[in-house]
This record gives sequence, structure tokens and C-alpha cells, in this order.
Amino acid sequence: MILKKIAFYEDFHLDYTASLKEAVAMMNSNGDGSVVLVKNSRAVAILTQSDIVNALEDSIDLTIDAYSVSSKVVLSVNENKPIDFAFIFLREKNIKRIVIVNDKEEFVGLVLQESLFEYMEENTYKIDLEVSHLLQNDRKIVTIERESSLHEILHLMKEKSVGSVIIVEDEKIVGIMTEKDVLKLIYQEVDLQNNIDEYISKPVISVNSETLVVNVISLLKRKNIRRILVTDLNGQPIDILSNHDILKYLKGKRQEKEFLLMQQSKLATMGEMIGHIAHQWRQPLAQLGGVFMNLDSAYEFDELNQGYLKDKVKNGNELIKYMSNTIQDFQDFFMPTSAKENFNIAECIDSANSIISATLVYHRVEVEIISPEESPSIFGNQSEFSQVILNLLNNAKDILIQRKIASPKIVIETEVNSQNIILRVRDNAQGVDEDIINNIFDIYFTTKSKNEGSGLGLYISKLIIENKFVGTIEVLNREDGAEFKIRLNRPKISQ
Repeated sequence: MILKKIAFYEDFHLDYTASLKEAVAMMNSNGDGSVVLVKNSRAVAILTQSDIVNALEDSIDLTIDAYSVSSKVVLSVNENKPIDFAFIFLREKNIKRIVIVNDKEEFVGLVLQESLFEYMEENTYKIDLEVSHLLQNDRKIVTIERESSLHEILHLMKEKSVGSVIIVEDEKIVGIMTEKDVLKLIYQEVDLQNNIDEYISKPVISVNSETLVVNVISLLKRKNIRRILVTDLNGQPIDILSNHDILKYLKGKRQEKEFLLMQQSKLATMGEMIGHIAHQWRQPLAQLGGVFMNLDSAYEFDELNQGYLKDKVKNGNELIKYMSNTIQDFQDFFMPTSAKENFNIAECIDSANSIISATLVYHRVEVEIISPEESPSIFGNQSEFSQVILNLLNNAKDILIQRKIASPKIVIETEVNSQNIILRVRDNAQGVDEDIINNIFDIYFTTKSKNEGSGLGLYISKLIIENKFVGTIEVLNREDGAEFKIRLNRPKISQ
């Protein structure tokens, strides 16, 4: 699924000339505590409740322009990016929401981190993980006495840069006040000298440090809140945990899981790779045997001279070098690496094709590679991209053999336009059954027997394209077969 499918538009943007009071009203309406300021359909600023709290002084002037206190740095993402990219982007940029734009850079919505919980794979967080694993030891809870004023709590939030403050009386927790609560009072133009007691939220929703994270996520959803107090087993406050903290941690767990799955996928194909090596070596081994026979015959008939010997030794060394390079190609493929670099797509396709070429020749599968005059380069891990191409080639080869296609053929075509690089891998195996076409990228889904397929190849391919290369991959049926279509953003400048 792509980001525009989960983005919010209504009640999340205002014209950049709007007043602070209009912006606060919209924040109270949308419940997120943020609003995007738009000029000529483009996002020019984003205003959050933290911006307002930090901008307020002793008096409240809601007539000023919202733009004057907003952040002018707007981090935007194209609407067609996959949802998984949002997890990466939020984590890397350490933000809580993402502005979504179309190809014309026009504002089309806002993706909130709360929404992402609905799209996380359940097995990512449905594990026996306790809250204690997520706590930050260097973070202190900010408290204030019950008899304090709104003015004091406002300045405390600004000074400590926190979004919530615990209210205490005689060292006991009696309530909590968040930026969201302050925002409502600001809109109502409440006197900041008033005591906070009549405005605090109580009772305080809390969990202890041994609570499972999955239960915390459920509680945050059910109560429609963003943060929760964590206490020790004696009820003493330890930390305030936000959905932002949980997403950051779980994204790291997702990355660990994805890495393990990728390695599992490679191991699952090792048996098949050994078959490819056998095909690659069969002919040079036969030729090497022929070299020895020729030498033996020449010696037997007294025709072995220095020139003939050097020629045959050279021929044998070339065959041995070819076989050694073949082993190196396979070793490189299975070697885990995180190195990223600029690499040429055509060279990557040739590399993947060379690994499987002997098998394709053995089964009489024709491969046609169509490339533009100048093959584009992309930035990333070349080994991972080669793995995707190899997975698609293997997938096409298997179905062509399984269905006993008379003249089996695979076409790999690369197209380039001003914005995208499009790679198509298609076959003439009569297409994918419509009953399963929407499931073939699912984890462990396979139409092969248990001994023939792991159900990881296409799933891993989707992970690599969407998460590592921030692209999309889809499958569709053509007249005579299936087509896997990969769409990548064309780099505007060299990385």
C-alpha cells in the first residue's frame, strides 16, 4: 500500500495567512496537534502544538499569523512511496508526522505515526517484549506541584522541552497535563495565572515496566492517547513512553527481522544455486578433460612439442579461471554486506543473469535483455538488487519449466523517463492465476511443494525494493504471461 491511501487531508491544512487562533482551532478539531500551512497548493510550513507552546510568552495573542511561529522546514515525501518507507523516514528524521505531496510538489495530506500502528505487521510487535526494553535511562520525568499556575507549567514545558508534565501532591501523582491540554486552554483564552488543578487530566493512565509492549499499543489505541506513564512495580514513576518511542524501537526490530529473513531466503536457495554451479561447470570440466586427452594423445604419438604444450596449458588455465570466477560470483551473492554505492543497473542484470545462465540454457529458456542506450545508475546495495533480479529470473524459469512451455522466453527490459526507472521482467508462461495474484508477495506463500520452495523469494524482493530502494514492485498479467514491474525514483543528482 502507498502513503496517499492513509494520508489525512481535511482539517489538516490552512492557508499560510491564517491566524494562530484559526490554527489552534484546527488542531483541536483534528486531534493531532498539528496543521500544515499551504501557499498556492504547496506546503510552506508546519505548525505543531510544541511550536505554539515555545512561542508563547506571558500573554496570549492569538491574532498573530500562524506562519510567524511555525517551522519553515517541511519534510515531505511523494504520495506514491510505500507505507514501509514512512517507518524509515520517521526514524531517520526523528519526526512524528510526514507531509505527503504529489509529483507537482502539491500538498495532498499528512501521515500520522498513530496511523502506522494499523499497518504494522502484527508479528512485528506481538512478541514477549516488555516496556522495560524501551525505556531511556537518561530521560527524567518532569513534575510540578498541584498548586502551580498554568503560567508555570507552560514555562516548564518550554524550559525542559517536554510534551507532558506530571502533577504531584505530597510526592503522589494526581494528574497529568500535556501540550494538547494547554492548547485547548489557549484557544479558550484562559488566564495563565489560574491554578492548574481544575484543568489537569486524571486519573493518570499508567502501566508498569513489566507490561508487554503489545498491551501498551492496544491501550494507546483504545484510549486514543499518544503517551503513557510507566511506573516501577511499587508504583513510582520511571518514564513517559510515547507512540513515537515505540515506533522507533520496533522499526529497529523490523530491520533485524528483515535482515534475518533475507539471509534465510539466501540459504533457502542454496540447493538451487548448487544446481546452477553444476550447470556452469559441466561444460568447462568436459573441455578441461578434453585438454588432458589431447595432451595424452600428442605424447602417445610423439607430437607433443613446446608450442602445443603452451597452447593447451593456456587453454586449461582459462577454463580454470572461468570456473574460479563462477565460484567467486556465487560467493559474492551469498556474502552479507551493508555497503551502498552507485551501481549500473545493466551490469547488475548481467551479473544475476550470468549466475543462472547455464541453467536457462540447459532448459532451453531464451533470455532477452533490452536496455536504453545509456543504462542508468542507482544508489544502494548492489548485491541486494541482484538478489531481486535473480529471484524474478528463478521464479520465471520455474513456471516455464513447470508448465512445459514450447518456446520458453524471459524478457528483461529497462526504461527510463524524466522521473523514474522502470524495470520489467516478463515471461510467456501464460500468467499468474487470478485467484492468487494478490498473495504472491506474502511471506511464505508458494505454489511449489515444501521441498521446492520456501515462499520467501518474492516477499524478500518486495522488502528490498520498497525498504532499501524506496520503490514499488507489482505483478500483472499480459496476453501471454506475467510481468513483474519495478519502479524506482530516478536520482536527480549523483549520490
